This record gives sequence, C-alpha cells and structure tokens, in this order.
Amino acid sequence: MSTIPGRRIFISYSHRGKGPEWKAALLRALQVFEHQHLLDVWEDGKIRVSSYWEDDIERAMGEAALAVVLLTPEALQSEFILTKELPRLRDRQRDEDIPVFPVICEECDWRAHDWLQATQAPNGSNPLSQLAPECQERAFRQLATATAEELSRIVLRELRDLPVDGTPPDDDRLYLDRFPLTRGPGLREEKLIGREQELALLDLAFAQPHTAIVSLVAWGGVGKTMLVQHW
Repeated sequence: MSTIPGRRIFISYSHRGKGPEWKAALLRALQVFEHQHLLDVWEDGKIRVSSYWEDDIERAMGEAALAVVLLTPEALQSEFILTKELPRLRDRQRDEDIPVFPVICEECDWRAHDWLQATQAPNGSNPLSQLAPECQERAFRQLATATAEELSRIVLRELRDLPVDGTPPDDDRLYLDRFPLTRGPGLREEKLIGREQELALLDLAFAQPHTAIVSLVAWGGVGKTMLVQHW
C-alpha cells in the first residue's frame, strides 16, 4: 500500500516473546479504520521483498504521522529498538510533535526511558497482561479510537494549511464535535453514548479532502433509511 499522507501509523514491537501477539491485537483494533482506507498502518510485515529492511523501517518512521510502541521486556532488550526506533521516534516527538502512544503490554523497565513516562497508554501505567482477554481487547479498541481522533486533528491541521483555493469548509461543517446530539422537550443535549469508535471513524472520514457529505433531511417514516441502504 502506498503512503497515505498524514495518516500513516508506525508500530514498534519485538519479534520475540509475545510481541507478535500484542501486535496482532492492535491490528485487529485498527482494521475498522484501515478497511475504510482512512489510515495506513505500517509494521515490519510490510517490508518489501529484496529491499533493505533497515531503510524501509527508517523511511516508515520518517513518514509516520503517529507511532505506537508496544512495550515488553523483549522490546526493551532489543538493540535495534533501543538504538534505532526509540531514539528516532523520541526525536520526532520532540522536534515535530508527532504523537507517540506507548502501550505497556507486559511488566518491563519502561520508566528508564524518561520520554515514555508521560504515558498516554490505555490502562494507565498498568500492564495489559494483567487484564482479562476481553478487557485487553477493550483497551486496544480505546487505543484505536484515540489514534483515529488524533489523526483526524492532524489531517484537519494539514487542510487548514492548504492554499486558498483548496481551503476546506468551516469546522462546523467538517467536525463532529457537536454531532450527533439528542434533543427533545425537556431534554438537555447529550452526545451518543457507547459509539466512540464509530464517531472517531466519522471524524477521520470527514477530515479527508476527498470526502463528500450529503445531508438527507425529511419527515420520519418517508423512507430515508431505505433510500440510504439502496444508495
């Protein structure tokens, strides 16, 4: 897959231990966004045949808009991760302000790396390995939602920097900060509950310059749902 500007996610993990299992869990959580071509997840399984693998990894880190670091004892014992990946991601976070999401998958000495201590990881500073499988899955869904929300903000910032003839519509036509709402007599405004991932998907989709938005407004019962389903 070619690079999608502003939407590439780089995943750092160890091949040893349970690193591949943690990576697979993260990929499952991200696939709802990747299947809609809203982001480009890069991990070393995408290294090209007959290429210089180290060059591919360096290029992917340089192109990433966001990175996820899966922290395990094996990852923090990997010479390549310690000397190549973590310093590169740390420098890009410091110099270019790219978001880096450290995920403490297993108990390890991640606090030895000062820049990782301000963790944005799911489950706080507690290893995901201490959670039941269904709770681990929920944590990765929350992480996928957080990355999508962050990417939507990045894409919107990029759109605002376009020349005048490519300027996107006003934010209130692009962003879902006020959508959807529940209103009614005597009811206060409330956002939908339990649909965070779906709303993040819509946020990210609406932030793309190629997305067309059609508003379908009509009285209840006239067939709006049927029309959309047969669009």
